[in-house]
Amino acid sequence: MTGRPVLTMFAAVAMAPAAAAAPTLTGGALTPQEWSREAAATARWTQSGMDQAVSPAVTVEVNAAADGTATGAWLTVHADPQPFTSGARSATFPTAQLEGRHFTRVAVRDMSGLVATLPLGTLQVDRTAPTVTAGAARHAPAGSTLAWTEEDAASGVDPDRPAAVEVNSSPAGDAAGAWIPAATPGAGGAGGERSVTVPASLVSPGVHLVRVRSADRAGNETVAGIGVAYSDQTPPTVTDVRVVEAPTAASQSVEVTFRAVDAAPGAGIAAGAAALLTDPSGAAVYWEGSLDEGAEHRVRAHLPGPRDYRLVVRVTDAAGNTGAGAPVDVSSPAPAPGTVTTAAAGTAPSGAASPARRGGAGTPVAHFTVTGGTPVLTGPGRVPARRVLFGRTVTVAGVVRSGAGRLLAATRVQVRDAGGPLGDTATDRHGRFRITVAPVAGGPLRIVIRRRSGEPRAARIVGRNRVVVRPRVRITVSTRRATAGGRPVVVAGRLLPAPRDLPGSPSKRVVLEWRDPLRGEWRPVVDGQASAGGRFRFTWRFGAGGFAVPLRVRVPEELGWPLEPVATPSVTVRVDR
Repeated sequence: MTGRPVLTMFAAVAMAPAAAAAPTLTGGALTPQEWSREAAATARWTQSGMDQAVSPAVTVEVNAAADGTATGAWLTVHADPQPFTSGARSATFPTAQLEGRHFTRVAVRDMSGLVATLPLGTLQVDRTAPTVTAGAARHAPAGSTLAWTEEDAASGVDPDRPAAVEVNSSPAGDAAGAWIPAATPGAGGAGGERSVTVPASLVSPGVHLVRVRSADRAGNETVAGIGVAYSDQTPPTVTDVRVVEAPTAASQSVEVTFRAVDAAPGAGIAAGAAALLTDPSGAAVYWEGSLDEGAEHRVRAHLPGPRDYRLVVRVTDAAGNTGAGAPVDVSSPAPAPGTVTTAAAGTAPSGAASPARRGGAGTPVAHFTVTGGTPVLTGPGRVPARRVLFGRTVTVAGVVRSGAGRLLAATRVQVRDAGGPLGDTATDRHGRFRITVAPVAGGPLRIVIRRRSGEPRAARIVGRNRVVVRPRVRITVSTRRATAGGRPVVVAGRLLPAPRDLPGSPSKRVVLEWRDPLRGEWRPVVDGQASAGGRFRFTWRFGAGGFAVPLRVRVPEELGWPLEPVATPSVTVRVDR
């Protein structure tokens, strides 16, 4: 009885079939193996043991993740029509829907699921041409230095194929001429930044378009303009320099007019040309700005103090050539003894008749209006005012009467804002005056009347006339392409007027801000201070990457700071991982 079950079990084992061999995959290969913009790719592999599988299926699969990992979904790009066949196999499949780096494999499945896989490599597809963004330009008589940024999200700019820079031979700043190869740029800087210097001797006198050919590793090419180069070594001619308003004991302001002409082809003198009012050596700068349109230009400067000055006007054309006019001598007298005072502005409408106050027959009355700038309403009482950009002018015009109502002719009229005197003039025989001034601190504009002896006396001002001054803020960014944890981005700039130009403002708070994409609002990054000369500098290193960050600098409202709060236009920095 005990032996029969043993014999039966032995027979069952002897009749069981041998275990089936699992399919195997070897020799995987993928072409092309480098970055490509081809419409198809080819996979090769060897498979064996397929006849032992139960209903096998062989597929070529590409991972949807574009960073070369297997973290995305698997996309089937080819199904082998003869899965039972062992031996060398190949498959060609389209890549039209792919971009970036995609992990690729061969997979074998049977009725029980995934049986075997074989990595083929990383498929690298890039059909997007690089992006070229023109950057800053520096122009000098010997040549023009142009900067640009090359970016490519997929394969990256080809390091073995330097960007080709070409200059058009047409001197009119268009593409009508032939494209001439220029110097090859040096190695790219951080964030794909490159620059090239185009010598003026390469082309004929004039303005010449410059373009760059940039290629990525897959062979995609972009041709983009990056600016203009000047071939111009003739400085502007500055003539007719004269002082139209000299400093007085009450005002250190001087106004100078001149003409600037650039006869050389190319740069020329246009709106925005740089101009300076300096001493003969150029070391002391009393005014710095750009010229407006027009044949005759005017600059107004506030001299540092009472003494004799020799002033020189310098104008720089777009090609970097600087011309200087003949020096003019100006004497700034010392202030007269005593303190100049003004009364608070009244509330009667500008130009309205105002009877003399009781006991105030000797107090002059000034009616005046202000034109220029942009009309605005300010303050809790909605006071009418004029908004001007620092350096721009407004015109003050009005009439001065004695307390008894008599027109005051040949009377010195001084215009002041919250920062002090802006300029002075004299009334005509009808008691009228008109003067153009450049507000510095803004606030209520006031009139100071001077006696014929030169002593000041208070004037009762009729009218509500205010000026709001918007400061100028200029910024530069060291790079438009940063790397997380890499070199810091430097945002530097200058604030005008400088704090030292305003009473009681030795420095000024400025804030570096970034735009939060989630909240859709500007948020502070770093608090800083503009120096007495108005210069500031922020350094910021990004800890995370993979996004673009709009940055700006804001000049906030602050106790003791009389100017309007402003913010600069934003500058976007792309931060890579």
